[in-house]
Amino acid sequence: MIEVKVRKLVIPLSFYTFLLGIIYLVFSVLCFYNWFLSYLTHGEGILTSFAPPDPWLGIVFIAIGSIVSSSLYYLVKGNMFMCISALLIGSSTAVLVMAIQLLAVIASILDDIITGELPSITDVLSGVLRVDSLLGLLSIVPLILSYRLYVMVRK
Repeated sequence: MIEVKVRKLVIPLSFYTFLLGIIYLVFSVLCFYNWFLSYLTHGEGILTSFAPPDPWLGIVFIAIGSIVSSSLYYLVKGNMFMCISALLIGSSTAVLVMAIQLLAVIASILDDIITGELPSITDVLSGVLRVDSLLGLLSIVPLILSYRLYVMVRK
């Protein structure tokens, strides 16, 4: 009975996270492209306020995208435990990256307040509306559901 409940929840969740993983991989390419463009030509990249020219963020996005996308692979192979593990580890990493970005925004606001300046609303919004924050928000639901699946399978 539990196996049927788990399978009904894992199948759509794996497809959702597969698409989310593809989005992470696309934005990793965009981060690398913006970095190469700004490093080599000192030019302006594509959507740099949304996807910054940061190669390390691109590496993190490759890791997250490949982990959450692998859940569908493990589902097709019939390995339910590895599928749930990929969902749990990938979505938790994505949420942690979002938390780090939001902490950086809060630190910037506090720095402005301590130095006696007014925090710029555009700086706050550009920090909150970065791709790592937005994709992290999309990863909260898979994190909660994958943790519930882990608890169900563990019993």
